[in-house]
Amino acid sequence: MALGYWIAIAILLIAILAIVIGIFFALNKASEPLNRLKHFQEDVQHTSEFYEKEIQYLSDTLDSQIEEAQALADQSERELENFNHLQTEAQKLGAQLSYIGSMRDQVIQTALEEGKVYVQHELPRQFNKWKLVSKKTLDKQKERYSH
Repeated sequence: MALGYWIAIAILLIAILAIVIGIFFALNKASEPLNRLKHFQEDVQHTSEFYEKEIQYLSDTLDSQIEEAQALADQSERELENFNHLQTEAQKLGAQLSYIGSMRDQVIQTALEEGKVYVQHELPRQFNKWKLVSKKTLDKQKERYSH
């Protein structure tokens, strides 16, 4: 029986050795796909990081364009308010000019009447005043130089 034990132990050792060698070969065969998988994961990671950076860049660009668009919209709104204000003022001015135009004949008539009154009453009075001042001045000059 001792020989049977030795044969069983030898078969067991050969089986363990075969399992170890099989595992070694299986690990060698599996390591190549695992290495390729590791490289593939690294490539995926690098590509993912690249596209994340691109997305961030595009997001930042879009945000800045949105801010610029909002600034332009605000400026456009202010310009529209200014235009509406100017349009209102132009309408007021037009109404005033229309009123002045309608009153033109009356204003001209009033100015002519006031001018007529000035010429008839004030001008002779002013002329007499100048005449008296001139006469006094001449008299003083004559008196000063006659001595």
